[in-house]
Amino acid sequence: MDNKHIFEQITGLKPNKDILKILNNTPYGKTYKNNIKLSTSTISKITNLAEMVSNHETSFFRDLEVYQIIKSMILSNEMKIWSAGCSYGQEAYSLAMLNGNSTKLQNFKIYASDISKKAVMTAIKGNYSIYRKDEQKRLTLFSPFFSQELKKDNLNNLLISIPKNIKDTIHFFQHNLLTPPPLEKFDLIMCRNVLIYMNKEARELVFKNLERAIRAKGWLVMGSADPKPPKPWKMFSINNSIFWQYQNE
Repeated sequence: MDNKHIFEQITGLKPNKDILKILNNTPYGKTYKNNIKLSTSTISKITNLAEMVSNHETSFFRDLEVYQIIKSMILSNEMKIWSAGCSYGQEAYSLAMLNGNSTKLQNFKIYASDISKKAVMTAIKGNYSIYRKDEQKRLTLFSPFFSQELKKDNLNNLLISIPKNIKDTIHFFQHNLLTPPPLEKFDLIMCRNVLIYMNKEARELVFKNLERAIRAKGWLVMGSADPKPPKPWKMFSINNSIFWQYQNE
């Protein structure tokens, strides 16, 4: 198996020329060629290379209708949520702020993971500068209590520093979706615009891992361009937004 296929097997992503150059010119790259069993540290190093081909495009309350449905029809006081492929953390923080008044966030827990260590470390810090007007409006709409305290810089960018009581509802960690899920029986899993970058074999493995992680009748939210999950996921179209519910009892 060549370096390209081994990288795809470990991460599910297609390597670019820079990654292949690193693999071909490092000891662990040569290890692959000799079919020597990979150590845990070697696999970790290869996983970290995924940063070079990962797309971390995200924003607060991305797709207005999706968050409106989650807030009005899915969110409840006792929930366990997984932001799978959380990028720089805006999705996880958006979920944490959906209750409006942050003092009510103590009754549910959010887990947020990404294959990129850099993305996870950025998410943990929770500092953002928002220049997009539509994103600023969405933040004001969903979290008026929080947004009232925010300031802008001299370029009119909205400056955000996530407060501790919101951070405390979220556990950020590095995780490869091709490996077993961190926990089981989540009520809601967000896995949006992640699988579009993976090959067919990787997608199938991720769906199996998501099935292991979700509870019966739990919800899965994916991006509009993501592949459709197989049975026993059932599709629901709610106000022109697609949600998937796990039907296996």
